Amino acid sequence: MIISGLAGAVKTRGKMEAVMKYLLPAVLVLSLILPMSAIAEESPVGVASETGVGTATSTVTTSQPTADSLKGYMENLQKAIVAKNQEQYLALARPLLSDWSRLKLAMRDDADPAMLENLQKVMPNLAAIPDAEIPKMFKIAPEQTQVNVYAATTDEIAKNEAGSIVAQEFPGGAVQAAKTLLKPAMTFYEVEFVKPGESAGIKYHLVFWDGKQWTIAGALWRAMKK
Repeated sequence: MIISGLAGAVKTRGKMEAVMKYLLPAVLVLSLILPMSAIAEESPVGVASETGVGTATSTVTTSQPTADSLKGYMENLQKAIVAKNQEQYLALARPLLSDWSRLKLAMRDDADPAMLENLQKVMPNLAAIPDAEIPKMFKIAPEQTQVNVYAATTDEIAKNEAGSIVAQEFPGGAVQAAKTLLKPAMTFYEVEFVKPGESAGIKYHLVFWDGKQWTIAGALWRAMKK
């Protein structure tokens, strides 16, 4: 349906090919960073299954890499959705979408080369997708105004201790990724949107600070299995 819808708006073969150049990789990656149909999926709080966020009105943020700044960024993104401010929404949403050079910043130096090669093949350059495709990756409801942010280091995720934030809020696949792929001593975040007073919503996986901005890594472990 996505492809046919775009095709109806494209008048020439050359334009269609330009659109497909970005669309097909974006569709492929949905199974990796979007659990079902978007970068995140609906799930009970504590049963992680989604993806994450940043700050500012340009592709490079000025916020500090803390849980509070990440929460503030996501709250601003949600405000733009409620206000239907497309310009602000795109300015906040696009920087969250990664390319390989940014994803690699979250990966350990001694990661299996074959695994990295495979990841690079299946993780397209989402940072370059057309503006029209971005809303399909951030399906946050206007009513989901409460933002919850959960932080853990790579080591804490790998340990996955009973009763910890990791055990409660991080997906099981993130634990395996922390043991074999994620860079040690980094902090990763699960970011969740819920309706106030409810326990189910949209969660975004493995958000991290890449040195300049917040980046959504997503469900990397799915590509590790391919």
